[in-house]
Amino acid sequence: MPPNPKARASRELRDAVRRRARGRCEYCHAEESWQYAEFTMEHVTPVSAGGQTTYENLALEQIPDCFTVP
Repeated sequence: MPPNPKARASRELRDAVRRRARGRCEYCHAEESWQYAEFTMEHVTPVSAGGQTTYENLALEQIPDCFTVP
């Protein structure tokens, strides 16, 4: 059965992404320990565009949305 793209990431998956990021935003590399809020998980390719809730498609991101396209 293929993964449900709208499924919430499991605790294990979120922990694995957080370890991969080493506590830093995967876009701007800000350290989570220096921020006032816990970072969130984001789909790199949005679910609305066919992205899946997988290790490869999740990124640790600071709040608010730091990823901007110039």
